[in-house]
Amino acid sequence: MIPFLHFGPLSIPTFGLMVATGLFTAAYVLQADFIRRKIKTDAFLVIGIAGLSGIVGARLYHVLESPQEFFAHPWPMIASR
Repeated sequence: MIPFLHFGPLSIPTFGLMVATGLFTAAYVLQADFIRRKIKTDAFLVIGIAGLSGIVGARLYHVLESPQEFFAHPWPMIASR
């Protein structure tokens, strides 16, 4: 796997790029399904909240998995790259 795409001075992490691509694709598919079923709901808001909750939950699980390391050095675990 290529961890970063480099475009001159710009480096884009591929994991984040794939997560964003998946969320946008899910939102477009869900929006099309909402239109087909005549549901008046914003799919981008639904997918945005679900995606953000998933990312925050994964980070919280990572932090709580090893509490000794977290309390010793909290900032590198919360905002790691």
